[in-house]
Amino acid sequence: MVENAFVHGLEKVSGQIYLTIQSQLQDNQLLIRIEDNGLGFRTKQPNGRSGVGISNTRQRLYQSYGESASLRFEQPMHGGTAVVLTLPFMTETDMITSGILGDTLPI
Repeated sequence: MVENAFVHGLEKVSGQIYLTIQSQLQDNQLLIRIEDNGLGFRTKQPNGRSGVGISNTRQRLYQSYGESASLRFEQPMHGGTAVVLTLPFMTETDMITSGILGDTLPI
């Protein structure tokens, strides 16, 4: 998402640019918000479909977390794009137990 902000939104902006990354725990969920002042974002292509990268990301989130994860795009009032990624909060042990990580904790 951060790479996409630069490649698709900020690269063509003249003047001062910003990109913020915020995270917070809320109701046992991890919310990650990435926001920029770039050109803005179309969630659908002219053919009515989402981009391949977005579709792949959503599919991976669903395979890993099911309905507990989401990827949302917002258009802030000042312009640009905000992406909000919601994941269930999990400890390393939880991730190993659920199969998201391998069977051992990193050293």
